[in-house]
Amino acid sequence: MSSTEIGILNAARRAFARAGFHGARMQEIADQAGINKAMLHYYFRSKEALFERVFNEAYSEFLPKTHAILTGPGSALDKIEQYVHEHLQLLLRRPDIPMFVLTEVHQDPDRFFKIFLGKMPGPPPFVGFIQQLESEMDAGMLRKTDPRDLWYSVMAMVVFPFIARPMMEKLTAATPEQYDAILQNRKHTITQMLQHGICNNTSNR
Repeated sequence: MSSTEIGILNAARRAFARAGFHGARMQEIADQAGINKAMLHYYFRSKEALFERVFNEAYSEFLPKTHAILTGPGSALDKIEQYVHEHLQLLLRRPDIPMFVLTEVHQDPDRFFKIFLGKMPGPPPFVGFIQQLESEMDAGMLRKTDPRDLWYSVMAMVVFPFIARPMMEKLTAATPEQYDAILQNRKHTITQMLQHGICNNTSNR
């Protein structure tokens, strides 16, 4: 990949994260990349093609892994721990992704989910996983709670520290280095909270 293409993609990530697909402007992306608009169109013929490239780079590995985890063998808690690990690994590499996703979902959810679900290698696994959670709760393996609420909480524990980083650093007087360390340790923190919060057999794990 050329340095020009890297510059374009970096500028596009920032533009899409800030303004979404409809709000981002090709001229702005070209200016941020330090090239003219003709050069931008040489690399990417349309904004749609550029958006698709940014999306693919963010999710090309993560979505198949997510599908494999949630539809594969293992207990619900094991799957959650694997999912948390993969999602955190993605966000540690690409901390811009949460704002990119939130901006696009709020502006054009139909467009986003058409692309998002289209990258899944099979039917979306989330409903089936919610059913597994419910089944394990009924069997006494997990403490009874609303399985959807549990999944929302897992997602929030993973994503929120990345979205709210500027605010949380200020509120907790954390240095960037301290906050980085917290993010690096986040998988362990979430795993411990889940094991003690929802598992009825923490002594066996």
